[in-house]
Amino acid sequence: MSRPCTLAAPVPASLFPGRPWRQCLAFVVAIVIAAALAPIAQAVRPARIEGRVTGEGRVGVPGARVTLLPVDDLPPLAETTDSAGAFAFTQVRPGRYRIDVSYDAVHASSEEPVLFEAGETYTLDLNMTP
Repeated sequence: MSRPCTLAAPVPASLFPGRPWRQCLAFVVAIVIAAALAPIAQAVRPARIEGRVTGEGRVGVPGARVTLLPVDDLPPLAETTDSAGAFAFTQVRPGRYRIDVSYDAVHASSEEPVLFEAGETYTLDLNMTP
């Protein structure tokens, strides 16, 4: 003997006349689909890192290479500064990164990794003055 399911939002009886098990099955399938799609809806939002590379007199350094080196197993990200020394990374996965800056023969790296969190915007002022 089968019993009908009690649903929070009942399915109209006209959808499945005389077959309450189909109502239960439809409800279960809807829950399974919703559970499968939940991680997609909660996708990790990237961080944004922007800033400027400067030299002597706080003048922007055009053409400097700024590289984010992940501590985890993610690929490195690199950008080149514009004519004002500005750079921007718009799609950075959250995590810990070392920051590397190079221009001609000058090279600088962060000693400790920096944590970038999901959905946040960070501004970095990177000075290449020795």
